[in-house]
Amino acid sequence: MNRVSVWLGCVLMVVLGVASGTAEHKKQQKSSTPMSSLQGDWGGPHIRMNITGTGATLELNCETATISEPIKANENGEFEAKAAISSDGPGPTKVSESDSRPVTIKGKVEGDKLHVEVRFDDQHEPETYDLIRGAKSRLTKCS
Repeated sequence: MNRVSVWLGCVLMVVLGVASGTAEHKKQQKSSTPMSSLQGDWGGPHIRMNITGTGATLELNCETATISEPIKANENGEFEAKAAISSDGPGPTKVSESDSRPVTIKGKVEGDKLHVEVRFDDQHEPETYDLIRGAKSRLTKCS
């Protein structure tokens, strides 16, 4: 083997090593979507959502759902969480465990837009909502 071949082999190894390290670094950056990108108030037609570092509350026209775990979006901005939802009635109500039903909340955040799907365990089609960060909600409360 001549010196040029050895030199080219070394250069190729360095270039591939740097490219691999850069790709791994970008992958780590993407997969750790910061919670702060989701936290705050979100609003849209028939829904209000407040996301904190420990979970979220969704207020719908006639129901309120509580997510009791941190919401973590993947590198595509998607998340899924289990929640308990209870019906809101007129006047003061007492919420107990037996009054709530389990639901699955799926979402996808893109900038200041959040698409949310609420699926009751006994429901085939999810209820879908589009929210905007900081927007006022338009709720029609049950009476």
